[in-house]
Amino acid sequence: MKMSIIRGLFLFVAGAGCATVVAQMYPLPPITVEEFQERMDRTMRELVELGAYVHSIDDARIKIGLIACTPTPLPKMPAGAVDPRQLSWGVNAVFAMNNARMLGDQEPVAESVEKCRPVRR
Repeated sequence: MKMSIIRGLFLFVAGAGCATVVAQMYPLPPITVEEFQERMDRTMRELVELGAYVHSIDDARIKIGLIACTPTPLPKMPAGAVDPRQLSWGVNAVFAMNNARMLGDQEPVAESVEKCRPVRR
């Protein structure tokens, strides 16, 4: 009888410990498919808008223009899609900003004096 109580207590503590470990592995609350898609759409639109201002990214320094350098005419996109070039520029700027912050640079964005070019790398 005494052994089964100790065994039960041990199993309870082991189960509680496992639950604690699992809870720490997934700290974010659950998300629905609709909410995830809505947030992704909003994020893509914001990245495209920011990507339109990016002139160049060199050594974790982001050079932006005061006016957007969007290619004209803008390509026709299906509903919900965005210009992949501007999305790429926006995503690369986010990575450069994060890399700069990891290296201790708190102001990685600089104003560009270059004029808009129709072809970018």
